[in-house]
Amino acid sequence: MEQEDIFQENKKPIFVDYSTSVDNTTDPNNKKKKIITITAIVLVALIVMSSMFVVGYFSGKKASMDADMPLLVEAYELVKKYYYEDIDWETFQVIAAEQFFSSVDDFTFMSEYDYTTASIALGMNISSTIYNEHKIEYIVPSSPVELASSNTKYETNDFSGLGTTVEDPVKIEIGDKIYAISINNLAPTKVEGASAALLSAFISKSDDVILYIQKSNGYDAYYSGYYEFSLTKDLIVSKQAFYFDSEQINDPTNTTSMIKLSAFQKTAVKDFSECIDQFIESGNTNLILDLRSNGGGDSQILGFIAACLLQGAGSTDLKLAKYVYNTGNGIFDETFFTTQHSYTDDDGNEYTAKNLPALINNFKVTILCNGGSASCSEVLIGALMHYNQSQIVGSKTYGKGVGQTVRPLSDGEHYVHITNGKYYIPTYENDVEVWTTSIHGEGFTPEAVNKIPTSSVRPYKTDLYIQRALTLLTA
Repeated sequence: MEQEDIFQENKKPIFVDYSTSVDNTTDPNNKKKKIITITAIVLVALIVMSSMFVVGYFSGKKASMDADMPLLVEAYELVKKYYYEDIDWETFQVIAAEQFFSSVDDFTFMSEYDYTTASIALGMNISSTIYNEHKIEYIVPSSPVELASSNTKYETNDFSGLGTTVEDPVKIEIGDKIYAISINNLAPTKVEGASAALLSAFISKSDDVILYIQKSNGYDAYYSGYYEFSLTKDLIVSKQAFYFDSEQINDPTNTTSMIKLSAFQKTAVKDFSECIDQFIESGNTNLILDLRSNGGGDSQILGFIAACLLQGAGSTDLKLAKYVYNTGNGIFDETFFTTQHSYTDDDGNEYTAKNLPALINNFKVTILCNGGSASCSEVLIGALMHYNQSQIVGSKTYGKGVGQTVRPLSDGEHYVHITNGKYYIPTYENDVEVWTTSIHGEGFTPEAVNKIPTSSVRPYKTDLYIQRALTLLTA
């Protein structure tokens, strides 16, 4: 069977003008010429139309941008004209987009998305007071800060000369105060009185840092002199949870342990499970949960840790928070964060939650918190207060009651974290459980007797937060 010819004589070519009085149907050559001519005209017309569309599109786009975003266009033209380096339009767009997203709220931002748990760092958290005194709040085990020691002491804060040599090397401890810093072999710069952001900027500028530290006497006073610590940043893969026994927190009743949870990320389930095993083995009945400066993390990890701690979670799933979120185009839905009795990490390791209230008679837990306790930490605090009637000790929490969705941009290099929902914690109204309370912008505030000044940063044996928690648990 022969293939059908799409230009059969009984078919009419597209766009042929049949109103003409000339009859060419009897001349095959004339017919072929006419078809070729018409086809060429059609192609030329399509090219002209496409060109007009492209020119019109970009002209319209430029005109639209000039009309709708005149300040943005004007800003770029000024940067292009006067800035000391060349910034092309693509780079300018990235900068503008980053600044736009970061100005929406404190939690919406654009970045290169990264889930790595390792970081090049010194290994410490710093607590800054309203007077911009910068104290060591937490030290990562096996980090450069923990391993550092100093034999050099300066008696005055001008750091002149070579300093004096001390016989016994001293270590950096929680509660010590950073007084000055040197980077890139420059002269020491005093940071007391400078902002926390400036101190962080200094530390980030160099892999090698020299800290000049005033040693704490374990309370709120500092010994005279300034110790010089030379530090080199290192790759730190930090644990997320640490166990402290009764002796380490100075509990005279030997009934209380403490677990410090620094984040709800990556290794938190493994690390927290190991701490739970140590707690059960200790035979203690009281637990201090240290959530100070824990900014949150993964909601699934939150669910697992909550399953270990909440009264009633041993036999059923408990609701932790209600999340109301924008699914797109202003269409809202809701879901609940719940306890999670099993968890499988990225390496395929499986963990089962051990519910302490079900395993230990008279189990009690008190929480330590501060202004850095946020997000998942606050959800867990709300759940422990609701189900366990736990008390919190310290200072007001951050008040982050919103969540983010992560969306990729078309450049393949950047992701946008957009605040798209708000969560609500459980409370009782007339003995009925309701989900109408949001702590966003409010946080949790300890009762007056449980408030501790944020400036009181001390080693754990003299920690005022821990001492108050011990009073509540062992009274």
